Amino acid sequence: MAPQQTAKKNGAGLSAPFADPNFLKGGENLFFAMAHINGVMLKSIVRYNIETLNFVQDRMRKDLMIAEKLTGCTSFADLQDATSDFYKTAFEDYSKEAGVLANLGAGLASDAVEDVRKEAAKAAPSAS
Repeated sequence: MAPQQTAKKNGAGLSAPFADPNFLKGGENLFFAMAHINGVMLKSIVRYNIETLNFVQDRMRKDLMIAEKLTGCTSFADLQDATSDFYKTAFEDYSKEAGVLANLGAGLASDAVEDVRKEAAKAAPSAS
C-alpha cells in the first residue's frame, strides 16, 4: 500500500501551494490581462460580424433585384443576359468579400497577438 501524502497546511487551513502567500502574487494583473484580451477578442468578433452582415445585406438586395429583372424579361435572350449578369456580379462580390474577410482576419489576429504580448509584459513583472 502506497503511503498517503498529506498536504502541508498554513494557519488558515489552506493546502500547499495555496499556503504560500506568493503563489497568487500577480494574479490580479493576470485576471485583468485576460479580461482585456477577452474584450479585444469580442471587439474583433463584432467587427467581423458587422462586415459579414453588411455584405449579406448588399447581396440580399441584389438577389431581390434579379427577381424584378426576370419578371421584366420578354425573351429568352433577355433572361439569359439577366441571369448571366447576376451570377457574374455574385461571383465577383463573393470573391471580393473573401479577400476583405481574409485581410480583416489577418489584421485582427495580428492585433490580438500584439495585445497578448503587451498584457503578458504588464503581468509578468508582477508574477515574479
